[in-house]
Amino acid sequence: MSEYYMSFIPDNPSYKLDTTSIELIKKLSFYSNYYNEEDNIVIEVSDVIQFADCGGNLEEALCPFCKVSALDWWGDAMGSVYSEESGFEDLNVTTPCCQKAVSLNDLDYSFPQGFYKSIIRIDLLFKINLDFSDKQVCNKICEELYKITNTTWRVIHARY
Repeated sequence: MSEYYMSFIPDNPSYKLDTTSIELIKKLSFYSNYYNEEDNIVIEVSDVIQFADCGGNLEEALCPFCKVSALDWWGDAMGSVYSEESGFEDLNVTTPCCQKAVSLNDLDYSFPQGFYKSIIRIDLLFKINLDFSDKQVCNKICEELYKITNTTWRVIHARY
């Protein structure tokens, strides 16, 4: 049986939620109506940048400039910007396809992925009476998060 998670991360990988923002998020309807003792919604804040992947949903990663597949060099690039002690620091790389500078956060992934210091993760193994796959629902949640944080958010759908 596959596990399915949906996460919300800021578009800016360095953005960190503060205590006030976390408390306001916990009052949002999507959070307060569907959180339960099984911890199916978790807010995490880290001092280091981490990676939120889409798991088995990943089919392709493209260079945002020339649209050539980045999968041949993406894994090596991820390894070159990662440190065991400090996570992902400088996400900027030069694309081997067209020799342009790009953040790994800005590649064109077939399913959104990204880097973060703050994440809101929803474990959808639990029965939730809300269709989180509905794009309008996800957009509404991102709008609510923007109103609280003044930063844009992306949705990560991950299947493992």
